[in-house]
Amino acid sequence: MRRLGCFALVAGLLLIAGAFWFGYGWKGAGPLAKPANVEIAEGSSLAAAARTLEAAGVIGSAHRFRWQARVFGSGAAIKAGEYAFPAHASASQVLAILQGGKALQRLVVIPEGLPSVMVRDALLKA
Repeated sequence: MRRLGCFALVAGLLLIAGAFWFGYGWKGAGPLAKPANVEIAEGSSLAAAARTLEAAGVIGSAHRFRWQARVFGSGAAIKAGEYAFPAHASASQVLAILQGGKALQRLVVIPEGLPSVMVRDALLKA
């Protein structure tokens, strides 16, 4: 009986530690050392976006981010675009940026009378 009590205590402590680790990662500082721009492709699911963000170093774990977004997130859809992420953005900040849809915008000036080939080149450079 005493072993069962010790096992229950250890299991409870591990459960509490796991919950703390899971929750802290949601609001705690992220791994991104300096600001970065990341493009999320149109039609990307949360899983695909999480893999892109993990590859760019914005989040530590795509799997953990997806679970945290499901548990703590608002449930709103993410939007495609190129986003600017600040250094050490938390997972909650990253999700808010993706759901907010405020993608980076670029200004391109096209002079009147410019041939279409040169317009295309100017747009591709932007």
